[in-house]
Amino acid sequence: MSVTAYGLCGFALMLSITLFLVWGKMSPVVGLTIIPVIFGLAIGATPVELGAWALKGMQSQVSTAAMFIFAVIFFSCMMDTGVFDVIISKLLGRAKSVRLVCFLTVVATIVGHMDGSGPTTFLLVVPPLLVIYNSMKMRPIVLVCLVTITAGTMNMLPWAGNAGRIAAGMGLTAAEVFTTALPGWIIALLCCVLMSQFFASREIKRGAGAPEGMNLRDMIEQSLSSDPKKQELRRPKMFWINLVLIVVTMWSVFAFPKVPLYLIFAIAGDVALMLNYPGAKAQAARIQAYAPTVMTLVAVVFASGIDVGILNNSPMLKSMSSLIKDLVSGSVSRHLNTFMAYLWAPLSTIGLGHTSTCNGILPVIHTICAENFSKLQVGASYLMNFSPRVYVSATTPAMYIALGLAGIDLKDHMRFSLGWGIGICWVAFTGCLLLGVIPA
Repeated sequence: MSVTAYGLCGFALMLSITLFLVWGKMSPVVGLTIIPVIFGLAIGATPVELGAWALKGMQSQVSTAAMFIFAVIFFSCMMDTGVFDVIISKLLGRAKSVRLVCFLTVVATIVGHMDGSGPTTFLLVVPPLLVIYNSMKMRPIVLVCLVTITAGTMNMLPWAGNAGRIAAGMGLTAAEVFTTALPGWIIALLCCVLMSQFFASREIKRGAGAPEGMNLRDMIEQSLSSDPKKQELRRPKMFWINLVLIVVTMWSVFAFPKVPLYLIFAIAGDVALMLNYPGAKAQAARIQAYAPTVMTLVAVVFASGIDVGILNNSPMLKSMSSLIKDLVSGSVSRHLNTFMAYLWAPLSTIGLGHTSTCNGILPVIHTICAENFSKLQVGASYLMNFSPRVYVSATTPAMYIALGLAGIDLKDHMRFSLGWGIGICWVAFTGCLLLGVIPA
């Protein structure tokens, strides 16, 4: 096959996965596995080659899958004990306003994502807020939309990873890229706040809100007491011990950055189970209860690894990069960076690789537009159009934690949130154009 044929197959692969998942025709596990295999066979790969490519992709996801397993066990155990319910009822017991709840969703996500870790943010923010949303008859999909897009915007931070890959590909520092994109970051966060108030208005029209004469603390307690099984699992006498365990675990994540997250959560989960549910039988029962969530997340992570492995190790990715370079080279224009900036969000959503873009495409764009754009401006343009919607993409494993915790299907999340995510990318970038931070 020619380079053009390989490249077109690669684009068709990314587009097919996105369309099938958005339309709900396939589950993520099926779509991310069978479609890459079909395209791999179509380009002439042997079963042995496909197996090797898929294995490489799955091996790259082992630590992520392990982290998911133990993090879900730990935080699910903490949820069962009722420690989050007590914290939320104490802090937000007087919050009767739907608008305040939506605003606090954004604020909590901003604070929770200061470490730049999507999985940690979702595990910390979604469970307690989900209690509030259910109690006030607010749709969980609104929660997931606000949390994922706000977390994506916070992913622009220098230590979150996205800026670092851009910097590495263009010979810059992550701090320089972020500083250039700073106005866009601020605009995007303001958009998240405004979006929260828009959603609040819609939820109020749908009948959301606290019943007259009942504060949120009462609602939470009422929802908990209505389920005898939850009452049996609660450990009110262990509240302070569990709270200390949570604090120590989160401190360990920051204090020991070189220690794998899966090891920290594995230890924390074991301690949580031993303290709250002593005995092999009780512990086995809790792990069995968490198994469906864990199994779903891990299956999706490894399926995503198969997709990435086949795409990255086959001739498709290199051919796609070659086609893009040829296209860009033939489209010399002082407005090229602006034109591509508005395309980054949709292209990334359908699977355009972040690392390959940073290492192969951005440097080419800068070479063509060097007279009008600096490396920092090209990198910042991509950063603010990539990050806000990063957790509204089928190939972002961390996103499935939020979906699993809230019980939201991928297709529903993408239908509901994708337009908002891309829209905020475009508003942030347009704001930088108007401010003169980025030349048009």
